[in-house]
Amino acid sequence: MYILALDSSAKTASAALGCDRQIVASRTCEDGRRASETLLPMALDVLREGGITPAQVDAFAVTAGPGSFTGVRIAVSVAKGLAFPEDRPCVALSTLEVIAEALPYTDGILCAVMDARRNQVYNALFLRRQGVLCRLTPDSACSLEALGEQLRSVAQGAPVYLAGDGHELARAALQGQNLHLPQIPPAFCIQDARAACMVAARRVAAGCAVPSSSLHPVYLRRPQAERERAERLADQQDGNSVN
Repeated sequence: MYILALDSSAKTASAALGCDRQIVASRTCEDGRRASETLLPMALDVLREGGITPAQVDAFAVTAGPGSFTGVRIAVSVAKGLAFPEDRPCVALSTLEVIAEALPYTDGILCAVMDARRNQVYNALFLRRQGVLCRLTPDSACSLEALGEQLRSVAQGAPVYLAGDGHELARAALQGQNLHLPQIPPAFCIQDARAACMVAARRVAAGCAVPSSSLHPVYLRRPQAERERAERLADQQDGNSVN
């Protein structure tokens, strides 16, 4: 089974082609801000390297969030566009689960964490035991303070492996909180379409694929533009009430 996975949810964009849980080809662009220009060409490149066409892909996978609102929309749109002509099934993946998947050699508690700005992070906790990844908490957006409380409650002295583009931010905020936070190589701290292929293979086997028309981004917060608009309206209403 061929699976094409796409990711542009953060600073790095990537595409990977997997077949029977093996990676056939992959591409990465370090500047995720150029995902609108690079993601589709990367996807077509890995298909050419794998010797197949979009019509021969059995399922398309995409990290549908959380992450950059623009980047997530781009990846979802590319996946939908490639899957639609042949009505191929699609799988929406949690970016945080894909980050955890990229640490295959590490048994223990994995904290996938992404910078959500405004002193918040997107995070989810996982437990890997004998190579099997199990989710401990749902994806959420929380403050760094709340993240510390959650980790102290769950870890209870066990080592916690931080990964994701928010790992340095979280590590700095969690210092001195009686948490054991081993360092991991930076290369494993980002989401990767190759790991997305592995997660997607499990999802497809479990019957979790959907039609391309049902593939949508997953936002844990409203986009910044909407939040700022709501704040302006609230300020205007407060001003009107004072007057």
